[in-house]
Amino acid sequence: MFTSINNLIIKVGGSLLYNEDLTLNLNTISFLQNNLDRLASKHKRIVLVCGGGYLSRFYQSQFAKLGISDEKVHFGGLMTNMYSSALVSLLFSSVTEVSLPNNSRDIDKVLRDSSQKIVITGGYKVRESSDGMLLHAAEILGESTVFKLSKIDMIYDKNPELNVDALGISRITWMQLVSQFDIDLSNPKHNPGAHTPIDQKAIRLGSQMGADFYLGGGRNIVKDTTLEEIFQSGTLVTKD
Repeated sequence: MFTSINNLIIKVGGSLLYNEDLTLNLNTISFLQNNLDRLASKHKRIVLVCGGGYLSRFYQSQFAKLGISDEKVHFGGLMTNMYSSALVSLLFSSVTEVSLPNNSRDIDKVLRDSSQKIVITGGYKVRESSDGMLLHAAEILGESTVFKLSKIDMIYDKNPELNVDALGISRITWMQLVSQFDIDLSNPKHNPGAHTPIDQKAIRLGSQMGADFYLGGGRNIVKDTTLEEIFQSGTLVTKD
């Protein structure tokens, strides 16, 4: 799955890095430790995008109590991605090879710098998601395939937490995804924590790009599992 990809672009969902009580999810950390160095040795570059998850939403809820603008609340949440990115950088044995851009201007510059072997970033643009950053990185690097490590193992035809008969979907087109989640592509919403497997704005961008978007994770994330196995048992969202 990964063998033909020069620039491996992966998002790690923030809700995988932290538990709901904001302690580190050591299961995910161990899993990443077992995979990241191995993949770094096989690819020209690795770009990791860290999501906000529980940590970001906690701080956003605290910032909102200060009575500041929604834009500042969202920006404050984005800043927690800097912490998450720094955390993930420690999982590589050669930390000196890791670049940690900390704003939207630096991200594009670093991504275009071919000397940067490992880039770890987040969704540092207000009102945009880390899912969108994942696809933005692919655009800059000329890649058509991205991977999202999520707290769900795949996309289902209905919410599996509420429906015991929910069926997993191994392959779905962008337009089928839009229809299933009733998304208005002319006015997509960024709603952190919403029960959609991919952010609405990112769905619009992915469909425009015709990207192959692999999603997997959830209960399949165990220490000795490989990322390749995770995504092979997940969902591929594709153009057709």
